[in-house]
Amino acid sequence: MKKILPLLFVIISTLVLITLVILIDHGDVFLFDTWFYNGIASRMNPRFTITMRFITESGSSMAVIILCLSFFFFKKTRDKWAFPVSLSVIIATIINMLMKLVFARERPNILRLIEETNYSFPSGHAMINTAFYMMLLLLTWQHIKNKWIKYTISIICITMPLLIGLSRIYLGVHYASDVVAGWIIGFIISIIVFQLFKQGSRVV
Repeated sequence: MKKILPLLFVIISTLVLITLVILIDHGDVFLFDTWFYNGIASRMNPRFTITMRFITESGSSMAVIILCLSFFFFKKTRDKWAFPVSLSVIIATIINMLMKLVFARERPNILRLIEETNYSFPSGHAMINTAFYMMLLLLTWQHIKNKWIKYTISIICITMPLLIGLSRIYLGVHYASDVVAGWIIGFIISIIVFQLFKQGSRVV
């Protein structure tokens, strides 16, 4: 059963993603996107905006690159952590760039609290950070035995992509559906890369 679970997660996530893409293509997510943005924007205030800007910056390309490189600096994380984490981020980045060009979805025409110039779908911040943190989560459960450390890292790895994705909606640079798609694709990438490295380590 444990061997089948990753495949089931990938299949179910892919089906959900395909459904979401079809709904977006038919314009059937407008009410959802509007409802979600209005809900989060209703809490808009200067302090909350500063917090959201900080959160979105913590998920920037530079921040993720620094985090990936940090795994190469330590011997204990270099072999088993650095490469799968970095590969997940690289794959997510490439796929995100290609998908933005293919779908060419314009960003929301609403109040933007920061400036972004490229296309909207899927959210790069949500996608890349989900790939990074979910891979980190999987590796944590594989290599770390201490329960307190394991659960602490797990909470961080689940919370960060969610907060970063929500910050993109709040700041007006993404639809909620962009972020949901980013979460799903990042999740799929992390599972596939993790399984590839897991199988590779068994062969070696």
